[in-house]
Amino acid sequence: MFMEMTVPGKVTFGQGALQQTARIVRTLGVERTVLVTNSSMEELGTADQLVGIVEETGADCCVYSGVKAAPTTESTDAVAELARENDCRLVLGLGGGSCLDVAKVVSVLLTNEGSASAYYGRNLLPNPGVPTVMIPTTAGSGAEASPTARLVRQSDGKKKSITDSSLLPAYTLLDPDLLVSLSPELTASTGMSALANAIEAYGSKYATVFSDVFAEEALGRFARNLRASYCSPDDMEARTEMLLAAYYAGLAAANSSPGLASALAQALETRYQLRHGIALAVMLPIVTEFNTHAAPEQYALTADMLESGIDEGPLRDQALACSEALEELVMDLDLPAGLEELDIEPDDEALQEVARMAMENEEAISGNPREVSLEACMAILRESLL
Repeated sequence: MFMEMTVPGKVTFGQGALQQTARIVRTLGVERTVLVTNSSMEELGTADQLVGIVEETGADCCVYSGVKAAPTTESTDAVAELARENDCRLVLGLGGGSCLDVAKVVSVLLTNEGSASAYYGRNLLPNPGVPTVMIPTTAGSGAEASPTARLVRQSDGKKKSITDSSLLPAYTLLDPDLLVSLSPELTASTGMSALANAIEAYGSKYATVFSDVFAEEALGRFARNLRASYCSPDDMEARTEMLLAAYYAGLAAANSSPGLASALAQALETRYQLRHGIALAVMLPIVTEFNTHAAPEQYALTADMLESGIDEGPLRDQALACSEALEELVMDLDLPAGLEELDIEPDDEALQEVARMAMENEEAISGNPREVSLEACMAILRESLL
Protein backbone atom coordinates (compact mmCIF):
# COMPACT_ATOMS: atom_id res chain seq x y z
CA MET A 1 0.00 0.00 0.00
CA PHE A 2 1.41 3.37 -0.97
CA MET A 3 0.15 6.90 -1.57
CA GLU A 4 1.21 9.57 -4.02
CA MET A 5 0.93 13.33 -3.78
CA THR A 6 0.29 15.61 -6.75
CA VAL A 7 1.88 19.05 -6.41
CA PRO A 8 2.67 21.81 -8.91
CA GLY A 9 6.06 23.50 -9.33
CA LYS A 10 7.48 26.57 -7.61
CA VAL A 11 5.01 28.79 -5.72
CA THR A 12 5.63 32.42 -4.78
CA PHE A 13 3.21 33.85 -2.22
CA GLY A 14 2.80 37.42 -0.96
CA GLN A 15 1.92 40.96 -1.92
CA GLY A 16 3.77 42.01 -5.06
CA ALA A 17 4.35 38.43 -6.23
CA LEU A 18 3.26 39.47 -9.74
CA GLN A 19 6.62 41.22 -10.16
CA GLN A 20 8.36 37.84 -9.96
CA THR A 21 7.18 37.14 -13.51
CA ALA A 22 10.28 38.98 -14.74
CA ARG A 23 12.59 36.69 -12.79
CA ILE A 24 10.84 33.62 -14.24
CA VAL A 25 11.14 34.91 -17.82
CA ARG A 26 14.84 35.63 -17.33
CA THR A 27 15.47 32.25 -15.67
CA LEU A 28 13.83 30.38 -18.55
CA GLY A 29 15.49 32.56 -21.17
CA VAL A 30 12.37 32.70 -23.34
CA GLU A 31 12.00 35.36 -26.01
CA ARG A 32 8.26 35.10 -26.70
CA THR A 33 5.37 34.56 -24.31
CA VAL A 34 1.58 34.50 -24.54
CA LEU A 35 -0.75 35.94 -21.91
CA VAL A 36 -4.15 34.24 -21.57
CA THR A 37 -6.67 36.40 -19.73
CA ASN A 38 -10.11 38.02 -19.93
CA SER A 39 -11.56 41.44 -20.68
CA SER A 40 -11.87 42.32 -16.98
CA MET A 41 -8.12 42.06 -16.47
CA GLU A 42 -7.62 44.23 -19.53
CA GLU A 43 -10.09 46.87 -18.29
CA LEU A 44 -8.47 46.95 -14.82
CA GLY A 45 -5.05 47.45 -16.38
CA THR A 46 -3.63 44.30 -14.77
CA ALA A 47 -3.00 42.67 -18.14
CA ASP A 48 -1.05 45.71 -19.36
CA GLN A 49 0.92 45.74 -16.12
CA LEU A 50 1.93 42.12 -16.64
CA VAL A 51 2.84 42.71 -20.29
CA GLY A 52 5.05 45.59 -19.15
CA ILE A 53 6.82 43.36 -16.62
CA VAL A 54 7.52 40.78 -19.33
CA GLU A 55 8.68 43.31 -21.92
CA GLU A 56 11.11 44.88 -19.44
CA THR A 57 13.08 41.62 -19.69
CA GLY A 58 13.39 42.04 -23.46
CA ALA A 59 10.87 39.29 -24.24
CA ASP A 60 7.77 39.77 -26.39
CA CYS A 61 4.28 39.10 -25.02
CA CYS A 62 1.23 38.57 -27.20
CA VAL A 63 -2.15 38.78 -25.49
CA TYR A 64 -5.39 36.86 -25.76
CA SER A 65 -8.03 38.54 -23.59
CA GLY A 66 -11.16 36.80 -24.84
CA VAL A 67 -11.55 33.99 -22.28
CA LYS A 68 -15.21 33.55 -21.27
CA ALA A 69 -16.73 32.06 -18.13
CA ALA A 70 -17.25 28.71 -19.87
CA PRO A 71 -14.38 28.39 -22.39
CA THR A 72 -14.76 25.89 -25.22
CA THR A 73 -12.27 23.55 -26.80
CA GLU A 74 -12.66 25.52 -30.04
CA SER A 75 -11.71 28.84 -28.45
CA THR A 76 -8.81 27.17 -26.64
CA ASP A 77 -7.57 25.73 -29.95
CA ALA A 78 -7.64 29.27 -31.39
CA VAL A 79 -5.48 30.60 -28.55
CA ALA A 80 -3.02 27.76 -29.11
CA GLU A 81 -2.82 28.67 -32.80
CA LEU A 82 -2.06 32.30 -31.86
CA ALA A 83 0.72 31.09 -29.58
CA ARG A 84 2.10 28.80 -32.29
CA GLU A 85 2.13 31.58 -34.88
CA ASN A 86 4.13 33.74 -32.47
CA ASP A 87 6.45 30.87 -31.46
CA CYS A 88 5.61 31.36 -27.77
CA ARG A 89 7.60 29.22 -25.33
CA LEU A 90 5.96 30.34 -22.07
CA VAL A 91 2.24 30.63 -21.25
CA LEU A 92 0.97 33.07 -18.63
CA GLY A 93 -2.51 32.56 -17.18
CA LEU A 94 -4.03 35.61 -15.46
CA GLY A 95 -7.56 35.58 -14.04
CA GLY A 96 -10.03 33.13 -12.55
CA GLY A 97 -10.27 29.40 -13.10
CA SER A 98 -11.39 29.66 -16.73
CA CYS A 99 -8.35 31.72 -17.73
CA LEU A 100 -6.00 29.37 -15.91
CA ASP A 101 -7.59 26.26 -17.43
CA VAL A 102 -7.26 27.66 -20.96
CA ALA A 103 -3.65 28.65 -20.33
CA LYS A 104 -2.77 25.17 -19.07
CA VAL A 105 -4.29 23.49 -22.11
CA VAL A 106 -2.64 25.94 -24.52
CA SER A 107 0.73 25.00 -23.03
CA VAL A 108 0.27 21.32 -23.97
CA LEU A 109 -1.28 22.02 -27.37
CA LEU A 110 1.99 23.73 -28.31
CA THR A 111 3.77 20.36 -27.97
CA ASN A 112 1.00 17.92 -28.90
CA GLU A 113 -0.93 17.55 -32.14
CA GLY A 114 -4.66 18.05 -32.63
CA SER A 115 -7.49 19.74 -30.80
CA ALA A 116 -7.99 20.04 -27.06
CA SER A 117 -11.04 17.80 -27.50
CA ALA A 118 -8.74 14.88 -28.36
CA TYR A 119 -7.42 14.85 -24.80
CA TYR A 120 -10.62 14.66 -22.75
CA GLY A 121 -9.99 12.02 -20.12
CA ARG A 122 -6.96 11.09 -18.02
CA ASN A 123 -3.27 10.89 -18.96
CA LEU A 124 -3.70 11.06 -22.73
CA LEU A 125 -1.03 13.67 -23.50
CA PRO A 126 2.08 12.12 -25.13
CA ASN A 127 4.34 15.13 -24.47
CA PRO A 128 4.76 17.66 -21.65
CA GLY A 129 3.84 21.23 -22.48
CA VAL A 130 5.86 24.43 -22.44
CA PRO A 131 6.25 26.04 -18.99
CA THR A 132 3.30 27.89 -17.48
CA VAL A 133 2.91 30.66 -14.91
CA MET A 134 -0.47 30.67 -13.14
CA ILE A 135 -1.57 33.99 -11.60
CA PRO A 136 -5.01 33.64 -9.98
CA THR A 137 -7.04 36.80 -9.39
CA THR A 138 -9.80 35.05 -7.41
CA ALA A 139 -9.71 32.83 -4.33
CA GLY A 140 -11.77 30.23 -6.11
CA SER A 141 -11.32 27.18 -8.32
CA GLY A 142 -7.80 26.19 -7.26
CA ALA A 143 -6.90 25.65 -10.92
CA GLU A 144 -3.40 26.93 -10.11
CA ALA A 145 -2.84 23.77 -8.03
CA SER A 146 -4.55 21.24 -10.26
CA PRO A 147 -3.57 18.83 -13.06
CA THR A 148 -7.10 19.21 -14.46
CA ALA A 149 -8.65 21.68 -16.91
CA ARG A 150 -12.35 21.87 -17.71
CA LEU A 151 -13.56 22.97 -21.12
CA VAL A 152 -16.96 23.01 -22.78
CA ARG A 153 -17.48 20.63 -25.68
CA GLN A 154 -19.29 22.80 -28.20
CA SER A 155 -21.06 19.89 -29.88
CA ASP A 156 -23.27 19.20 -26.86
CA GLY A 157 -22.50 22.09 -24.47
CA LYS A 158 -21.16 19.76 -21.78
CA LYS A 159 -18.14 20.67 -19.68
CA LYS A 160 -15.54 17.89 -19.78
CA SER A 161 -12.20 17.42 -18.06
CA ILE A 162 -8.65 16.94 -19.25
CA THR A 163 -6.47 15.55 -16.47
CA ASP A 164 -2.74 15.01 -16.88
CA SER A 165 0.37 15.76 -14.83
CA SER A 166 1.55 17.85 -17.80
CA LEU A 167 -1.10 20.40 -16.84
CA LEU A 168 0.49 21.07 -13.45
CA PRO A 169 1.87 24.62 -13.50
CA ALA A 170 5.63 25.12 -13.49
CA TYR A 171 5.20 28.36 -11.54
CA THR A 172 2.39 29.88 -9.48
CA LEU A 173 2.28 33.47 -8.26
CA LEU A 174 -0.15 34.07 -5.40
CA ASP A 175 -0.47 37.86 -5.08
CA PRO A 176 -3.21 39.08 -2.68
CA ASP A 177 -3.04 42.56 -4.24
CA LEU A 178 -4.81 41.13 -7.28
CA LEU A 179 -7.90 40.24 -5.22
CA VAL A 180 -8.68 43.74 -3.96
CA SER A 181 -10.63 44.68 -7.09
CA LEU A 182 -12.83 41.56 -6.83
CA SER A 183 -16.49 42.49 -6.30
CA PRO A 184 -18.34 41.21 -3.21
CA GLU A 185 -20.53 39.07 -5.48
CA LEU A 186 -17.53 37.35 -7.09
CA THR A 187 -15.78 37.10 -3.74
CA ALA A 188 -18.76 35.14 -2.44
CA SER A 189 -19.30 32.85 -5.42
CA THR A 190 -15.62 32.04 -6.01
CA GLY A 191 -15.15 31.56 -2.28
CA MET A 192 -17.94 29.00 -2.32
CA SER A 193 -16.15 27.11 -5.11
CA ALA A 194 -12.96 27.02 -3.08
CA LEU A 195 -14.78 25.94 0.08
CA ALA A 196 -16.50 23.12 -1.81
CA ASN A 197 -13.10 21.87 -3.00
CA ALA A 198 -11.96 21.51 0.59
CA ILE A 199 -15.17 19.99 1.98
CA GLU A 200 -15.60 17.44 -0.81
CA ALA A 201 -11.92 16.46 -0.85
CA TYR A 202 -12.03 15.92 2.93
CA GLY A 203 -15.13 13.73 2.73
CA SER A 204 -14.18 11.79 -0.40
CA LYS A 205 -13.67 8.04 -0.51
CA TYR A 206 -10.37 8.85 -2.23
CA ALA A 207 -9.07 11.17 0.52
CA THR A 208 -5.50 10.57 1.71
CA VAL A 209 -3.39 11.89 4.56
CA PHE A 210 -1.99 14.39 2.07
CA SER A 211 -5.36 15.73 0.91
CA ASP A 212 -6.61 15.84 4.51
CA VAL A 213 -3.73 18.06 5.61
CA PHE A 214 -4.40 20.54 2.81
CA ALA A 215 -8.18 20.47 3.37
CA GLU A 216 -7.79 21.10 7.10
CA GLU A 217 -5.48 24.05 6.46
CA ALA A 218 -8.02 25.46 4.02
CA LEU A 219 -11.17 24.95 6.11
CA GLY A 220 -9.95 26.90 9.14
CA ARG A 221 -8.91 29.81 6.93
CA PHE A 222 -12.27 29.86 5.16
CA ALA A 223 -14.10 29.92 8.49
CA ARG A 224 -12.10 32.92 9.68
CA ASN A 225 -11.84 34.93 6.47
CA LEU A 226 -14.57 34.29 3.87
CA ARG A 227 -17.16 36.52 5.52
CA ALA A 228 -14.54 39.18 6.26
CA SER A 229 -13.31 39.33 2.65
CA TYR A 230 -16.93 39.62 1.47
CA CYS A 231 -17.92 42.35 3.94
CA SER A 232 -14.62 44.27 3.85
CA PRO A 233 -13.03 44.02 0.38
CA ASP A 234 -10.02 46.11 1.48
CA ASP A 235 -9.17 43.76 4.37
CA MET A 236 -5.77 42.60 3.12
CA GLU A 237 -5.30 40.05 5.89
CA ALA A 238 -8.58 38.36 4.94
CA ARG A 239 -7.76 38.53 1.22
CA THR A 240 -4.31 37.05 1.84
CA GLU A 241 -5.69 34.20 3.93
CA MET A 242 -8.43 33.48 1.38
CA LEU A 243 -5.91 33.24 -1.47
CA LEU A 244 -3.85 30.77 0.54
CA ALA A 245 -6.98 28.85 1.57
CA ALA A 246 -8.10 28.50 -2.05
CA TYR A 247 -4.64 27.21 -3.01
CA TYR A 248 -4.67 24.64 -0.21
CA ALA A 249 -8.21 23.62 -1.19
CA GLY A 250 -7.03 23.17 -4.78
CA LEU A 251 -4.20 20.93 -3.57
CA ALA A 252 -6.68 18.93 -1.50
CA ALA A 253 -8.93 18.45 -4.53
CA ALA A 254 -5.95 17.49 -6.72
CA ASN A 255 -5.07 14.72 -4.27
CA SER A 256 -8.60 13.48 -3.60
CA SER A 257 -11.77 13.95 -5.66
CA PRO A 258 -14.86 16.12 -6.03
CA GLY A 259 -18.23 14.82 -4.89
CA LEU A 260 -21.93 14.91 -5.62
CA ALA A 261 -22.33 18.66 -4.97
CA SER A 262 -19.80 19.43 -7.70
CA ALA A 263 -21.42 16.95 -10.09
CA LEU A 264 -24.87 18.50 -9.62
CA ALA A 265 -23.49 22.05 -9.74
CA GLN A 266 -21.66 21.34 -12.98
CA ALA A 267 -24.84 19.89 -14.49
CA LEU A 268 -26.83 22.96 -13.42
CA GLU A 269 -24.08 25.16 -14.89
CA THR A 270 -24.45 23.43 -18.23
CA ARG A 271 -28.25 23.40 -18.25
CA TYR A 272 -28.89 26.93 -16.99
CA GLN A 273 -25.61 28.80 -17.65
CA LEU A 274 -24.96 29.44 -13.95
CA ARG A 275 -21.65 30.32 -12.34
CA HIS A 276 -20.14 27.28 -10.65
CA GLY A 277 -20.02 28.96 -7.24
CA ILE A 278 -23.66 30.04 -7.50
CA ALA A 279 -24.78 26.50 -8.29
CA LEU A 280 -22.64 25.19 -5.42
CA ALA A 281 -24.25 27.63 -2.99
CA VAL A 282 -27.55 25.86 -3.69
CA MET A 283 -26.21 22.30 -3.80
CA LEU A 284 -23.45 22.11 -1.17
CA PRO A 285 -25.59 22.42 2.01
CA ILE A 286 -28.18 19.92 0.77
CA VAL A 287 -25.61 17.38 -0.44
CA THR A 288 -23.61 17.78 2.77
CA GLU A 289 -26.68 16.83 4.81
CA PHE A 290 -27.25 13.86 2.46
CA ASN A 291 -23.64 12.70 2.97
CA THR A 292 -23.56 12.99 6.76
CA HIS A 293 -25.44 9.68 7.01
CA ALA A 294 -22.48 7.88 5.44
CA ALA A 295 -19.57 9.72 7.08
CA PRO A 296 -20.75 11.38 10.30
CA GLU A 297 -17.27 11.49 11.88
CA GLN A 298 -15.78 13.33 8.91
CA TYR A 299 -18.57 15.88 8.71
CA ALA A 300 -18.50 16.45 12.47
CA LEU A 301 -14.81 17.31 12.11
CA THR A 302 -15.61 19.58 9.17
CA ALA A 303 -18.32 21.34 11.18
CA ASP A 304 -15.83 21.94 13.98
CA MET A 305 -13.29 23.46 11.58
CA LEU A 306 -16.05 25.68 10.17
CA GLU A 307 -16.63 26.87 13.76
CA SER A 308 -20.22 25.61 13.91
CA GLY A 309 -20.23 25.94 17.70
CA ILE A 310 -21.57 22.41 18.20
CA ASP A 311 -18.82 20.10 19.45
CA GLU A 312 -20.75 18.06 22.01
CA GLY A 313 -23.77 15.78 21.99
CA PRO A 314 -24.70 12.96 19.60
CA LEU A 315 -22.31 12.47 16.67
CA ARG A 316 -25.18 12.82 14.20
CA ASP A 317 -26.04 16.27 15.57
CA GLN A 318 -22.41 17.35 15.33
CA ALA A 319 -22.29 16.13 11.71
CA LEU A 320 -25.54 17.85 10.75
CA ALA A 321 -24.09 21.08 12.13
CA CYS A 322 -21.89 21.14 9.02
CA SER A 323 -24.81 21.60 6.62
CA GLU A 324 -26.38 24.10 9.03
CA ALA A 325 -23.14 26.11 9.11
CA LEU A 326 -23.11 26.13 5.31
CA GLU A 327 -26.72 27.33 5.18
CA GLU A 328 -25.80 30.23 7.48
CA LEU A 329 -22.75 31.04 5.36
CA VAL A 330 -24.81 31.11 2.16
CA MET A 331 -27.21 33.52 3.83
CA ASP A 332 -24.42 35.76 5.15
CA LEU A 333 -22.83 35.94 1.69
CA ASP A 334 -26.18 36.82 0.07
CA LEU A 335 -25.97 33.77 -2.17
CA PRO A 336 -29.06 31.89 -3.40
CA ALA A 337 -30.27 29.13 -1.10
CA GLY A 338 -32.53 27.56 -3.71
CA LEU A 339 -33.12 27.43 -7.44
CA GLU A 340 -36.30 29.50 -7.15
CA GLU A 341 -34.14 32.48 -6.09
CA LEU A 342 -32.50 32.19 -9.51
CA ASP A 343 -35.90 32.18 -11.25
CA ILE A 344 -35.35 28.55 -12.22
CA GLU A 345 -38.46 26.40 -12.01
CA PRO A 346 -37.64 23.19 -13.89
CA ASP A 347 -40.20 20.48 -14.51
CA ASP A 348 -39.46 16.81 -13.84
CA GLU A 349 -38.07 16.30 -17.33
CA ALA A 350 -35.52 19.09 -16.84
CA LEU A 351 -34.59 17.74 -13.40
CA GLN A 352 -34.03 14.30 -14.88
CA GLU A 353 -31.74 15.81 -17.51
CA VAL A 354 -29.68 17.53 -14.80
CA ALA A 355 -29.61 14.36 -12.67
CA ARG A 356 -28.45 12.25 -15.63
CA MET A 357 -25.66 14.71 -16.43
CA ALA A 358 -24.54 14.60 -12.80
CA MET A 359 -24.46 10.79 -12.82
CA GLU A 360 -22.18 10.90 -15.89
CA ASN A 361 -19.51 12.61 -13.77
CA GLU A 362 -17.88 9.33 -12.79
CA GLU A 363 -15.00 10.72 -10.72
CA ALA A 364 -17.30 12.83 -8.53
CA ILE A 365 -19.98 10.16 -8.14
CA SER A 366 -17.51 7.37 -7.33
CA GLY A 367 -15.66 9.52 -4.78
CA ASN A 368 -18.78 10.72 -2.98
CA PRO A 369 -18.89 9.24 0.55
CA ARG A 370 -22.48 8.05 0.16
CA GLU A 371 -23.72 5.87 -2.68
CA VAL A 372 -25.55 7.92 -5.30
CA SER A 373 -28.43 7.00 -7.59
CA LEU A 374 -30.47 8.86 -10.17
CA GLU A 375 -33.36 8.87 -7.69
CA ALA A 376 -31.16 10.43 -4.98
CA CYS A 377 -30.08 13.17 -7.39
CA MET A 378 -33.72 13.85 -8.24
CA ALA A 379 -34.64 14.08 -4.55
CA ILE A 380 -31.82 16.56 -3.88
CA LEU A 381 -32.79 18.69 -6.87
CA ARG A 382 -36.43 18.73 -5.75
CA GLU A 383 -35.32 19.80 -2.28
CA SER A 384 -33.43 22.71 -3.86
CA LEU A 385 -36.75 23.98 -5.20
CA LEU A 386 -38.41 24.22 -1.79
